[in-house]
Amino acid sequence: MLPVGTGILWAGHNDGVVRDNWIFDNWRRGAMLFAVPDALVEPEGDVNDGIPCPTSLSELPELPIETPLPIDPGNLGISTSCGNRYFDNRVGVAPPGFEMPPGVRAFGNRVGGEGGVLPNGVDFWWDEFLLTTGNCWYANTGPDGTPGSVRPGVGVAPVNAMPTSCETSVGLGDAVKEAELLDCFLEREAGAELLGCDWDQTPPRPGRPRLTPPSASAPIGPGSSSEARRASGCASGSRRSSPARSESMRGGSPQRS
Repeated sequence: MLPVGTGILWAGHNDGVVRDNWIFDNWRRGAMLFAVPDALVEPEGDVNDGIPCPTSLSELPELPIETPLPIDPGNLGISTSCGNRYFDNRVGVAPPGFEMPPGVRAFGNRVGGEGGVLPNGVDFWWDEFLLTTGNCWYANTGPDGTPGSVRPGVGVAPVNAMPTSCETSVGLGDAVKEAELLDCFLEREAGAELLGCDWDQTPPRPGRPRLTPPSASAPIGPGSSSEARRASGCASGSRRSSPARSESMRGGSPQRS
């Protein structure tokens, strides 16, 4: 079961790059990133060498707050959802001259309009899984052409749901987001409903955002990366997404998704 209304979904992905895309009209989330714990799958280190996630506390950047860590400091048990970067994307608005392809409606899919401002439910959603590192969002712009109109998925406050610094980014955990993931996992694997996972339902159409956002918006972060090649596309529709291209590096070999 995948979350209906999501444009780009990476589950347990490492070293990915999403850049130069138009991501719009995804009624749940424009782009979604979450970890897959080693306890649920074969650890990435057993599949590919050179995983980007930290293996011990000594490899972590300095934590921004003091937080208890009920883990083995020499074996963190984390091997997925590290080193992913999202930058130079336009979100919540269609490109100039865009026309919704007729095929989007072929199976009864609903769309928010034909062009212009077509907001996502939220633009970027990250589970903030504990001690995952290197995930960052910078130089993305929203409907009004500024970073201030980009909407992150927020769980427990205070929160840094969209770190701009790749070097210092570290997940501190978010109980609300992890509860959603656990609930949907249990429903899929065991048919158990705890909170009522709604991933199989079409979300309501997002309201159009104000084009003059509050000043407390996230700033632009560091510049672009030299090894990431240009990719373009759009992710649109409440059930179906036009193919947005992205690039990833796993185990040292490039992959395209």
